[in-house]
Formats: sequence, structure tokens, C-alpha cells
Amino acid sequence: MPNKLFITNNMITASLNNLPEMNTVILDTFFPKRKNNESPYLAKLDLENTIKNMPAIRKNGKSILRAGGAIGATLIEPQEISFHDYISDADENRLRALGSGAIQSYLDGQVASARESVRYSAEALAAQGLVNGKIDYMIQTETGYVRYEVDFAAERAKYVMSKNWNSAKLSEISLDAVKISSAIRKNGGRGQIVFGCGSEVFATLADLVSSSKGKNMGSYIKGTEIFINGFKFVLVSDVYYDRDASGKEIVKDILGEKDIVASAVETNLFTYSSIDDKKASFKAMPLFIKNVDGEDGEGQKIKYKSKPFPLPNLRASYKATVLS
Repeated sequence: MPNKLFITNNMITASLNNLPEMNTVILDTFFPKRKNNESPYLAKLDLENTIKNMPAIRKNGKSILRAGGAIGATLIEPQEISFHDYISDADENRLRALGSGAIQSYLDGQVASARESVRYSAEALAAQGLVNGKIDYMIQTETGYVRYEVDFAAERAKYVMSKNWNSAKLSEISLDAVKISSAIRKNGGRGQIVFGCGSEVFATLADLVSSSKGKNMGSYIKGTEIFINGFKFVLVSDVYYDRDASGKEIVKDILGEKDIVASAVETNLFTYSSIDDKKASFKAMPLFIKNVDGEDGEGQKIKYKSKPFPLPNLRASYKATVLS
């Protein structure tokens, strides 16, 4: 008969309630819309539609078929992020000796670090989708690592710059931003358009804005954001961790140092799909935690599960290398 679990559901709930806010640049900037998807599948249909104004009809006329209104969705099955902590009987004995406050404090730390791991995994997936146009992520199997691939296969907005930004004036960069935004809107974008900048691009813009002393194009710097003529340029200098087939860790830049990516952010969607677990009632949530007995009733496992997946609207985006 299994032992009474040392870590209880009430303790896990308390730890979740104690979590501070966590921010990451791609999710916070480019995926403001979030959705719990109560299904193991997702459809790309919503992003493949271009939302436009519609013509009126004459009185008593027939309604018009909205473009993309026919059902022909491509289904995607997001893969689960799942890992666990193990508390041995010896660890439990030591923690019990320290009292309930120490136990809760220990659990708070474990849950907080697990939430960070899930968030950074979601950030990596979002970055791959938006910047690379496809998911190419690691999946661990019993024999090693294989690839988890989803190609969004959408054509980005097009615009050819007359020159690189190494020698461009602030007014020329502002004009590029105007034309890029126009190309995105013509390709189905709407709402705010934000520019993500690699580290060298951001430094170049910062130098230009600083030398202008804020007088040109209404430009100014605010932390890791630069504003030029009403356009927002955000520093994207983070990395994520990948693995090759042997399990060797590889560090990858989210965005190239000389690159930009622009996106109509309100057209992107980030989802959390239903968890493959009866104890979660197969519900969708950003993070599910459960406690179970260890092997042969020895110790206890705290399991963490999530099914994050991005749906970037690549048609409402633009990517280019702007520095030589």
C-alpha cells in the first residue's frame, strides 16, 4: 500500500500562488495573446485567414463567403514538456526535522525553478516559430534525442532595402520601418507592429539615436527599447539551449546579431494544449504539477507537465539581415 505523500496538493497550490511574475522578451513582446486549447490538437486555420474589411451587400442580397471561410485546417499535435523532481526518503526525513516552514520553502524553490524551465521552453518554441518560421526542437527518447519539427510554410511580407543600416541615416531607417510596416499590413497584418533587433542592430540604432540627442524623428531610448518616429525596436539578445542526436548541448541565438524581425504582434497566438494526464482531467493549463510515489513506494516524485505551442502569423511578419 503506498505511503501517505509527503508533499500534498495543498502545498503545491500554495507554491503556485507564491510564484512571482516572470518575463521573457519573445513571449511578452510578440505573443501578447494567450489561449488554453482544450484539445490535444491545434489548427493553423485562424492564422491562414487574412482578416479584412468586408463589402456591404444590397438589401435582401446574399451574404458573401468570407475569404478563408471554408474549413481546410492543417492539424498540429503539440508535444509535451514533462520532467520531475525526486525526493528520497532520506531527504524527506531531513526536511521533516526542519519543520513545515522549511518544507514549504523547499517546495516553493522547486516549483519556481520548474516554472522557469517551462517558461524558457515556451520561449524557445515561440522564438523558433517567429524567427525561423518553423519548430525544430529536441525530443528526448530512450535512445537519445530526435527532432520535433513543424513547418508553418507561410510566405513573409516582402520589401527590399536600398542600403544596409551600417551607413544609413535615422531618417532612412525610419523610412524602411514605414515601408516594412506597409508590406506587413498589405500581407494581412493589423494592429501594432514591433521590430525585434539583434544585438549589433540595437547597438547601431542606439548610437544613431544618442548622437541625434533625441531631436531627430522623435527618437529616444528606454531601457532595451528604442523608439524612432513612433516605431518600437526591441533588443533580442537571448539564447536557448538545444541538443544534437548524441545529447551534446548547443547554445543558439534567438535572433542573429545583424538581423531584425518585424511582426504584427496582435495576430500571433501562443497556446497551451490539454495535458496528457487523467489527474489534470486532460485540461489545458500553462503548468500542471502532481505528486506521486517513487519506485516501489520509495521516495516521492513531483511531476511537471506543459504543452506550449506558438502560432505565429508569418504572413504578418518580416525578417532581414540589415547590417553587413
